[in-house]
Amino acid sequence: MSNDICCLQLDKGQNFTQLDVDEERVRYEHSVGFDGDSQSASDEFVFSLSDGVNSPQSEVIFVVQVSRDNARRLLVRNRELVIRDGETKVVGVEYLSADDGSGRPGQLEFTITRAPQHGTLGLAGHTSTPISAFTQADIRSQRVCQMCYF
Repeated sequence: MSNDICCLQLDKGQNFTQLDVDEERVRYEHSVGFDGDSQSASDEFVFSLSDGVNSPQSEVIFVVQVSRDNARRLLVRNRELVIRDGETKVVGVEYLSADDGSGRPGQLEFTITRAPQHGTLGLAGHTSTPISAFTQADIRSQRVCQMCYF
């Protein structure tokens, strides 16, 4: 079996080995859209197992649960912002960043669930006005600022 198995579509009757599985040359790639409103769907394939000498064992059903929940693919970076009393700093992507793979940073919204105790989180030019939410696009555009006061 070639190392390109992950790029080939296996059809009924084609073979793969345990070595192919161990070396991650076999993978499932979902390419069909979903019907209905369900958050998950399932797919499956059926295979039989043989040692090459004895007759194949009974068929085995391999079930794949496919999720539409994008939140499971969310990658977040959260790094401490060091700031002095009276200082205002931009909260840039080096401190806070999220990516869900959609390529739409304006749709990724951060909601403030607890405001800073010793400062204000605001948008550039309006740091004295607290904000309750901002987007990844705001962070990328360096519009989110933290003002510190004790």
